[in-house]
Amino acid sequence: IGYVIYKEKVNKNIFYASFFMFVGLFIIFNDKLEIGSVKGNIFALLCTLLFSVSFVLLSKYKDMNRVVLTAFSGAILSIIAYFFCDELVIDFKTLMIVMIMGLLISPISRVLLGNGAKYINASEVSLLMLIETIMAPIWVWIFLDEVPSSYTFIGGSIIVITLIINSLYTLKRENKLPN
Repeated sequence: IGYVIYKEKVNKNIFYASFFMFVGLFIIFNDKLEIGSVKGNIFALLCTLLFSVSFVLLSKYKDMNRVVLTAFSGAILSIIAYFFCDELVIDFKTLMIVMIMGLLISPISRVLLGNGAKYINASEVSLLMLIETIMAPIWVWIFLDEVPSSYTFIGGSIIVITLIINSLYTLKRENKLPN
């Protein structure tokens, strides 16, 4: 997206890292992959595309207020999601979990990732977003005692190792560049 909109150069290591991240995600979700509904798949693709665009914009416009953008995005997303919801019935415990996630954890993580876009390019921020995919089953395991599958651990390990190698490579490359 950064290349298409602003002709930003994407380093080869991002392509390599993206490949291994995809392999890790495929392993995590391989026993859960289904065709699903076309409508759901289109919305998932649209969400991914919009996340990419937001990181590119945050990377390009470093003075943009990340908190306001996150709050505005969350409000708009909630309004849109409401109209696509067939039935909204939720018990109190689930409501509390959703409120904590939606009002606290998710906005804080989005603002921190948005701040990271000031210092690294959007493609690297997108790679870091995959930590959420690894942490979600771990949080469910800790708080709801639902044990993740072995695929989750294998795929998660590939993702973490890829992030570490990519980060070390990037640091090494940047230290070699003259100031």
